[in-house]
Amino acid sequence: MTLVQGRASGPACWLVYHLEVSASDRIFHALESSHAYGYSCQLLIKYQLQQRLSGVYYHAWFAREMNPAHNGPSSSPLRIYWEMDDAVKTGDANNSKLKDYRANLLAAVNQVRMKKELARVLRRGILKAPLEAFRPQIWRINLTRIRASRIRADRSKAGWDEQYISDLRKNEFTIIVE
Repeated sequence: MTLVQGRASGPACWLVYHLEVSASDRIFHALESSHAYGYSCQLLIKYQLQQRLSGVYYHAWFAREMNPAHNGPSSSPLRIYWEMDDAVKTGDANNSKLKDYRANLLAAVNQVRMKKELARVLRRGILKAPLEAFRPQIWRINLTRIRASRIRADRSKAGWDEQYISDLRKNEFTIIVE
């Protein structure tokens, strides 16, 4: 086993990954102990785009735990954070999740009613954005401030913890990791 930029490579890398995951589970246990909060991994560029387009409301998929046991990797705030953080830090412009996020941001701009010139500027900005713009953030959503009727839950799988809110206000979440 060798270490490359703090990461293991070789046949024993799964063990190091497992140890990293176990340590993170312990670190985030305190965050997971209360279901008064939800956790979401967002990207800096998406946050800035939502500020520019609305400034009042944000939308976010979230889970009630940082690393929910029954969610797949695409619905775990912690796993999404790790993947995007790694892509940004290693300069991996070909990361599939990063490409998906870029495409989703472009689609979102195309769906919002706005002046053509603004839409053109935003699309160009998304296409030319440096990797650093895709830096992940962890949001802690204060669920005690949000009526249950504003939250839509995905119950497609038993035990799945993925929920969506489309009218999240700035005073209802805190960016806890940037």
